[in-house]
Amino acid sequence: MEDIVNDVRWHKITKKKGVCELFSLDDQATTYEKKIISSIGAMLMKLPDEYLMNEAKEMQLITRYLDPALESLFDDLDNDIMFKWSNTINQESKTATSISISKRRPDASIDYLQGVYFHKTYGFGEVKCHSDAQSNHGISKDLHRLGVFSKNAIDHGKLKGALSFQAIGKYESRPFFLGIYSLVCF
Repeated sequence: MEDIVNDVRWHKITKKKGVCELFSLDDQATTYEKKIISSIGAMLMKLPDEYLMNEAKEMQLITRYLDPALESLFDDLDNDIMFKWSNTINQESKTATSISISKRRPDASIDYLQGVYFHKTYGFGEVKCHSDAQSNHGISKDLHRLGVFSKNAIDHGKLKGALSFQAIGKYESRPFFLGIYSLVCF
């Protein structure tokens, strides 16, 4: 995979040819390796070839850089798991319980579907662009919110754990320079 990515990076082959070569590796790959192949293929198609000198704002970070990488890894509709960029009220806050549940909105969620309804949430995500991340207060606040979302999802869904991530973009709009920090609650 690394050789294919480098061939695309150095313009030895086109992005489309690189993706085709990646997917040809799919036959001998495990289920998890197939997810990684799919993620890398999606990133090859979406990522710019050169540094962008303008700062990538939150929506551009999500749609151009993070979505191609993360959707392929977390989305599994065959097993009723959907990764989505929502910025909507999380599932746990819609059900009246005695548990104190935050109604603040995460940028992303990993949800379990029961039929055609969202049933449980397995994880959450928050994204900040470089200029919004200059203050440690904003980053810490998002990290705290992720912890609250995860704890509430564990309690409400009777889960063993939840996966949450925080992505912080740098000024150079290049995906390999995104800082992605994860928080796993058990």
